[in-house]
Amino acid sequence: MDKSTEIKETSLYHFLIKSAKILDEKPHIYNCFKDIYNRVEEITEKPLKLAILGEFSCGKSSFINRLIGMDILPTGFMPVTSAVTVLEYSEKEKIEITYKESSGNIITKEYDGYDKLRFFQNQQENKEFINIQKIRVFINNEILKYFHIIDTPGFNDPNNLGELTKSIFDDINYVIWIFKASQAGKETERIYLEEFKSKSLYKDNIYAVVNFGDEVVSDPNEYENVSNEILENLQIQFGDYFVNDEIFLISCVKKDEFWSEKFALLEGDLREKVLEKDKEISRKQLKEEFEKLNKRINEVVQSTLKLNNELNQKFNKFIQSDIGEDLISHLDEIKSNIIYIIREGVNKIENRLKNTSLFKKEYVESLLKFASFYFTAEELDVMRKNIQNIYYEFIARFHEQFKKFKLEVKKIRENNLIKNNKLEEELDRKMDTLSANLNLLQNSKQLLIVGYIIGLLSDDYVYKFIKNCENASENLSDGTIFNLLNMDFDMSYFVNEIKNIGKTINDELLADVGLLEETKEQLKDLEERS
Repeated sequence: MDKSTEIKETSLYHFLIKSAKILDEKPHIYNCFKDIYNRVEEITEKPLKLAILGEFSCGKSSFINRLIGMDILPTGFMPVTSAVTVLEYSEKEKIEITYKESSGNIITKEYDGYDKLRFFQNQQENKEFINIQKIRVFINNEILKYFHIIDTPGFNDPNNLGELTKSIFDDINYVIWIFKASQAGKETERIYLEEFKSKSLYKDNIYAVVNFGDEVVSDPNEYENVSNEILENLQIQFGDYFVNDEIFLISCVKKDEFWSEKFALLEGDLREKVLEKDKEISRKQLKEEFEKLNKRINEVVQSTLKLNNELNQKFNKFIQSDIGEDLISHLDEIKSNIIYIIREGVNKIENRLKNTSLFKKEYVESLLKFASFYFTAEELDVMRKNIQNIYYEFIARFHEQFKKFKLEVKKIRENNLIKNNKLEEELDRKMDTLSANLNLLQNSKQLLIVGYIIGLLSDDYVYKFIKNCENASENLSDGTIFNLLNMDFDMSYFVNEIKNIGKTINDELLADVGLLEETKEQLKDLEERS
């Protein structure tokens, strides 16, 4: 059974996919875990990354050519591999070159066939593309469906390409280390292998092969003795570094029956160990992604609840305190000031009426509708401006508080691990609309109700004065004036909108948490079964 089929039959994979379907009900939540699910897909479907390592001229490229049964990679006694080369499966034969221009730009080019491969890979010939980052070779070969093969520059390359090889450490799953039969077990090799062993990823994933056996075995009858001698030496030098108990002595260049048989034995053992190791590594990695998912869900839930709590506190403080008690007390003060201005104005009418010959009862009915006429144009203008200035100061103060609140809310929302762009855009639009309305009120040239306040109240006052009502001036503070003032100072629309915004955020965040909790229950069920 191949790796993909085997993994897809596990309960672990089943629950991971089920959790993905739950979270995908809300794409903005799924995106928070997308990298994990992409990694699950990669672990399940993509081949193992198998790196061929060793010192230069140990026959790495020859080994790969023999393994895939095609002479594609250039070989030679001098270092010929100047860039990391990855062999991958494809029905179309092509190469893909990724290199860096002098400007720093990363460029990728594709070429049909393999004619240019030697040119790009050979550091002696390639003078144009000197900053090649990676070469991908696509080959229609069955073995590459199971693992990608990575050819690398030798560690002791005189052109210092060993650092390039080290750069791929974190991008491979399995290592085949190639020794040269006549020099197997050198101190430099031990140093490089020590570095691999220090990385937990490679601790049990190094397979050893001894190449160029034809250079030390002249007669097939000598093979066993020479092979044992080399293996004993490697055992002394490296102990249990390698996963294979039997280290094969082979020749990649000799294709006679004897050496072909040895390579076939190696290939069979390698396929079995590598493919089984691939399944083992994949199951382990899948478990790691499961644990990562569980951990991140908990982190996101806690973070979202904390964020929601902070936002609720911020909204409540703004509504109940910043524009609550403070706004009410400030409005009462503003209304008192406006009432005072109007009283001062109508007092002028009173004095003016007392000193006019027109102040006679028989003229009352005809004068009533013209009572506000007793304000001069200048007096009306001064009264209007005084009232408007008080109103504008109030709106400006409220607007400043709102802008500060808006920025604080946005800053808190930026800490949300779940990026819900649709919700963020809706909230920003609503906040901006409120700001625009406040800005319009603040910059308005004339209040909607100022004229009515001055006109109607002055007429009301004159009417009561002419009718000889007692305490006529005190009636200016009755329900009529407050109702009129409240028409311009009604902030309930803004307060209600702010409350609605807060409720929208609260409901959405709690719904997100609910979906995450549902996913947690699924994962918890799997852990209990395990």
